Amino acid sequence: MAPASAPFLVIFIKGKMANTVSVFIPVYNEEAILEKNALLLSDYLRSKHLTYEIIIGSNGSTDQSAAIGRDIASAHSDILFFHLPEKGPGLAMRRALSLARFENFLTLDMDLSTDMSFIEQALEKLGHCDMVVGSKIAGSQERPWIRKTGSAVFVLCAKWLLKLDIADYSIGAKAFKTAALAKYADQIDSYTAYILQILSKAKKDGLKITEVGVKCVDTRESRFNLFHEGIYKFYSLFKIWLAG
Repeated sequence: MAPASAPFLVIFIKGKMANTVSVFIPVYNEEAILEKNALLLSDYLRSKHLTYEIIIGSNGSTDQSAAIGRDIASAHSDILFFHLPEKGPGLAMRRALSLARFENFLTLDMDLSTDMSFIEQALEKLGHCDMVVGSKIAGSQERPWIRKTGSAVFVLCAKWLLKLDIADYSIGAKAFKTAALAKYADQIDSYTAYILQILSKAKKDGLKITEVGVKCVDTRESRFNLFHEGIYKFYSLFKIWLAG
């Protein structure tokens, strides 16, 4: 792997561009899986011969996530870690974006519930797109019915109100050209609506957005209060709609 100070690399292998990538994962109380999955992801990225960094951002964690994250980062030069005292994935996203050094920026969940083949799909698409949406609805998903139903209703409302033909607004499995994403840094709210906000604005601005189906297996208990999350997401949706 190239050292942290290495310039962006553009390498052509078999006619395809192999990109550099900053992979961001927000963390809230993930002490049980943080080290194992961070190293699993690092091994996967290395096996694909990518120049990469993994940025893990703890936001409001009250368990041992911060201590574990610092230990991992000190032992592995390809992993960066920071801890924010306030809970909010969007807060961590803004901080990670400010730290990102590479030309592509990709987000995953700490449980790696989305098949990691999304990384390769996304990097290939970013060769000619600005943003890539990993969609569970367009792919396959093993999730509790209430979460699948809530997501489907939200997607339909976003399509109806905002004319967005996009089937996934979760914070995981999304990829961006870093420069394009940076233009919308002020659209990243403190909580979890920032994907909707960014995609809505980018669509209006004429950026090229594409969608790929992903395989998601997510059967563990959500890290969010689903009732509060639903109210917040729909409030954000209607706020964007009313703002025009």
